[in-house]
Amino acid sequence: MRKQKPIDDFSLDDQFIIRILESNFEIYSIEISDEEIKEAENIFILTNEYILLTYYKLNDINRYGMICNRNGEILPKTKGLILGGSKESSFSDVIVNINPEVGFLWLTDIYDPQNGISNISWIVFSMPSSDENIIDRIVKNLDNDSISPNGESWTEYKGFPTIDGGYGIAFIGHQVKLVNNETQQTLNLNPDWTIYVTFLKYQSYKRMDLFQIYQSTSDFLSIVFRECNSAFDNGYICIMSVTSIGIPVKSGEFVISFLSSGLVMGKGINQFNINNQILPGRQYSIDGVVSLVYGGFAIILQHDDDESIGNSICDSPNGQQSFSKYLDLPKKFQKYENGLIYGLLPNNSLWIVQNEISTGEWSIYFFDLRQFVLDVHGYGNPYIESTYPEKDSKINLETKDISITFNAPIALSLGDISIYQVNQPQDILRQRTSAENPAFIELSNNSFTVNVEVLISTFNMQETYYVLMDNNFVKNLTNNEPKIGIKKNKWNFTAIQLTEPKHNLP
Repeated sequence: MRKQKPIDDFSLDDQFIIRILESNFEIYSIEISDEEIKEAENIFILTNEYILLTYYKLNDINRYGMICNRNGEILPKTKGLILGGSKESSFSDVIVNINPEVGFLWLTDIYDPQNGISNISWIVFSMPSSDENIIDRIVKNLDNDSISPNGESWTEYKGFPTIDGGYGIAFIGHQVKLVNNETQQTLNLNPDWTIYVTFLKYQSYKRMDLFQIYQSTSDFLSIVFRECNSAFDNGYICIMSVTSIGIPVKSGEFVISFLSSGLVMGKGINQFNINNQILPGRQYSIDGVVSLVYGGFAIILQHDDDESIGNSICDSPNGQQSFSKYLDLPKKFQKYENGLIYGLLPNNSLWIVQNEISTGEWSIYFFDLRQFVLDVHGYGNPYIESTYPEKDSKINLETKDISITFNAPIALSLGDISIYQVNQPQDILRQRTSAENPAFIELSNNSFTVNVEVLISTFNMQETYYVLMDNNFVKNLTNNEPKIGIKKNKWNFTAIQLTEPKHNLP
């Protein structure tokens, strides 16, 4: 997608042109203009249906937003969303909830000229309602807040969705050393670099305490976030690119793992080991880094020169084991003002955008990456070992319970488990049970299995049913981190009459 650029220095960029790539790889364009848009700024994808547009009004430096659908129709009641920040803001981003239908987080910095610092500000919005009438679709401001640095400048910040439906924000702080000119002694003993993280609680979205997860007195030139995300069954990770002055061994890609409690895992920060992929006398750049869906990391390694061969995707199960080449790239991909344009799909496929200069067209390349942990049983959740009923099985209408067995001990948490009857045009909710309801939920099998009692009315028709399990329905017994759930059409089965019904004689 792209936005329309100004025609000349005197014209205002007052419209958006968005190119949409369909799942069948066909591309079509939509043009969006509105009397309220006097300067188009940016585009953020919310869902397959909705797009957030940020813009400025005439003679107004404040940033506003509105939402349109994939047909370019603006949702009228979303016009004029006050987002905070302005043209002076160095960064802004949207973090879509792990359950996209729930909402999104708007994150930006707001400069405070009086104190000479940038405060980090955010707003939690609901996603547009699903009313069929586009006129009635609205978004709600669920919460907003900001945070200020204390005695240091925040050079980077990164938002990420949490597994339980909240959000996290990580910050990189830098404090310049003060030196006595006469004695050349350092006047400040505080660390030069620090990394903090805070979480916005699910549903209330209130900010939790600010945790410090890293500090260093090293004289780094810069620390830049590559990515912050949920880690495979182990809390969260942030990947940073570190540049040192005159100390190459301390330059490179680093990862730090931490829990939602603020506890740092393992040895703290670890550097990616890519030495065996660097040939003597050759200069390479890591042009992309992704954390894989079920654990592990992949990097996009390209020559610094113009060679079209020898560029590759390398991966590692944890970043500490040496990266090995997974596949060769068909060409050297072009970097733009903000670097390579790439991302990872939910199916663990990497995509890279390339401007084919020779043809004047844009291409998207897809690469299926390695899954270090396989979803062997097909539930979209590699933690699940088995279920009762089994997937795609037949059960008796009189079935009184269902169960899920995991591959490690779990504890009950806060989410729901729901049973739906497949129906057109709208599936029917037959039962919803909270993990906090001991009358219907219990653990067995040394905390490997969760059992759910089923109401007698739940399976009362010979139809197909499916089970949804929320993220954070159960959590890791060892560290209390929430586990992912089960999505639609992953656990389906059919209820039938397996025995002849009994009739009382008159």
